[in-house]
Amino acid sequence: MTAHRPVPSGVRLLVRPVLVVAGLVVGVALGELLLRAVLPAAADKYYPWYPRFAHAFRPDPKVVPGVSGIAHFTTNKWGLRGSEFNDQQDYRILAVGGSTTECLYLDDTEAWPHLVEAGLNEWGKLGRVWVGNAGRSGLCTREHVAYMTYLPPQYPRLDAAIFLVGANDLAKFLLQGRAFDPNFSDTPHGREVTLYRGFSVFPGNSRLEFFEATGYGRLWRRLSDRWSRRSHGGLVLDDVGQCYIDARQRRAAAVKYATLPDLEPALAAYAEELSRIIALCRKQAIRPVFMTQPVLWGEGLSPEDEALLWFGDVMGSPNFYSSAALGEGMARFNHQLLEVCRQHGVECIDLVPLLPRDTSVFYDDMHFNEAGSRRVAGIVVDWWKANHDGTAAKFR
Repeated sequence: MTAHRPVPSGVRLLVRPVLVVAGLVVGVALGELLLRAVLPAAADKYYPWYPRFAHAFRPDPKVVPGVSGIAHFTTNKWGLRGSEFNDQQDYRILAVGGSTTECLYLDDTEAWPHLVEAGLNEWGKLGRVWVGNAGRSGLCTREHVAYMTYLPPQYPRLDAAIFLVGANDLAKFLLQGRAFDPNFSDTPHGREVTLYRGFSVFPGNSRLEFFEATGYGRLWRRLSDRWSRRSHGGLVLDDVGQCYIDARQRRAAAVKYATLPDLEPALAAYAEELSRIIALCRKQAIRPVFMTQPVLWGEGLSPEDEALLWFGDVMGSPNFYSSAALGEGMARFNHQLLEVCRQHGVECIDLVPLLPRDTSVFYDDMHFNEAGSRRVAGIVVDWWKANHDGTAAKFR
């Protein structure tokens, strides 16, 4: 009978950590295989939102007046809010803008780009129409230049693009103050920041590209996008909209500045970015259509309407600009947009005089409630009906 030799105590001490490490390695490997199976690979294209993203908001009507029910926010495989491309689509429109195009707290079927698609399809004169929503909170014309640079070449034919822009360009300037650099997007750092702000996923969008190629990297990107989705003009959105309460309280308690800084540098930069967008559209045979940005801001707001505001931070200060000052600033940006469109011979729908300046269409400073979204869509559909014959030929 062979006697068993006792295992040296040193070996016994090593066995447990070796087994733990081996278990961790196996677990990590299995996790990597599972994540690779269920999450898409790193992008070789540009995606405004994470592809096939889905979330359900439950906005509180007391916080966001005129919005009710569950708001489903979903994206297609291209990271756009809308249906997929298909061969039956005769006319394709890309809606580009910030949060007033995105319509985050409205259901997919209530956002104005979807309603434009439905209205034009009901009309039928353009054939089968597709409208993709590339709106994303907080984006400025800097990011929209990047959108029109990178998105159209990777899609099937686009016939038109409709832009609702301006408010974020004004807000960014007011937030940055003297630090505002009109040439920022032309610098290497500026180009990098613009891509990170504009796209959830894009080629080489990580300094840790090897990590993002792994399953765990894909999970990190998904979680990162879930967080960035909630970023909205400086707020971090919750599912019901309670975040607005604190923001509105801060504004209500702040000193209101009645005078804006000199807007000329921002207006000149805005005109330059608009001109770039127009040139990119024409180069790619896309019909550009712009819209002025309506807002609740202005003289004579009721106390109830004033209490809904939360925009207008003063750079480096706890204070805010007054509603009248913000209304003046937005009017100047809208005027600049109309002037650029006139100079370039580009179409612009002047939404501002066509919408009431009250809570029948807005739930805060500028965001459309359900009725407001329907009003915007109706205006766009009626405009397209009146301007479809022969107009597109000028841009081809």
